[in-house]
Amino acid sequence: MPTFTGTGAHWRYPSGHTRKALRDEIAEVFGHHSGTATGGTAVTVVDSALTRFKDTHWVGAQVWIAQAAGAAPEFETAFVTGFTAATGELTLAPTLTAPVAVGDRYELFQVVTKDLLDLCLNRVCQGAIAIHSLTVVTDTLDYALARIDGLFRPSQIQTIIIRNRGNVLRQPVELTGWQIEDDRGVMTLRLRETPFASDELWLTYVITEDGLLSDDSVVNLPVQTVRARGMVWLLQNLLAKQSGTAFDMWGQQLQYWERVAVEAEHSARPRLRRTRAWPWNQSANPSSALAALGLTPKYY
Repeated sequence: MPTFTGTGAHWRYPSGHTRKALRDEIAEVFGHHSGTATGGTAVTVVDSALTRFKDTHWVGAQVWIAQAAGAAPEFETAFVTGFTAATGELTLAPTLTAPVAVGDRYELFQVVTKDLLDLCLNRVCQGAIAIHSLTVVTDTLDYALARIDGLFRPSQIQTIIIRNRGNVLRQPVELTGWQIEDDRGVMTLRLRETPFASDELWLTYVITEDGLLSDDSVVNLPVQTVRARGMVWLLQNLLAKQSGTAFDMWGQQLQYWERVAVEAEHSARPRLRRTRAWPWNQSANPSSALAALGLTPKYY
């Protein structure tokens, strides 16, 4: 059977947000900084932009090397044991497997670590819709659904969407008649007809508990909803480890974000109802469709 594997690239649109973008939104509340190293070693990161912070400001924070030209220490983490504001030098432990080089991208996380933030997003985004694009081929109806973040079962797949010939003035429409063949966990999507080479094609699926596996994973939830859900989840975890005045402080924060979460969930419902009710397959005017949903057109 001829098959084609999706590239893994995601189709980005106004209501889709990557795990990276969502993580940054929550991390900013607890203390977060992204920067580019101007020097470093296996036990230090130097960034002249950090001189604006006071000494010891970043002590205890987690460092994540986000980019290092595809080589070590890319994606490695350590903790800041010392910070000298005059030089912008962070001292790290444990030792990285390779020196930090000029131009390497890094991130700093205070209070909560990157790992905890990613775990949090997996929990609070469970049940949301993820989007994965497929590269169109014109000589087969079959697409192998391999290496798609968080897609494990055919029952997770919701829709197959196509935009005719990549024309941004046309609304995407839902395909019908497609089938999923599941050969002991190896899934193949079979379309009813071959699309044009210039068409845009993607699928949507429900995220499971461990569905956001990479920073490029895209989830279709409002940012404010994810931020509020994430803050409640994290504060509940932090509160269990506190006592005395710290318990009172985090408790007040939790009460505030619980109220924000309720408001965010309620505000999303009217737009969701309008979105589901709109006759997308019959609409040829994107401006009127966006207006019906209460959205401001950006490109039309």
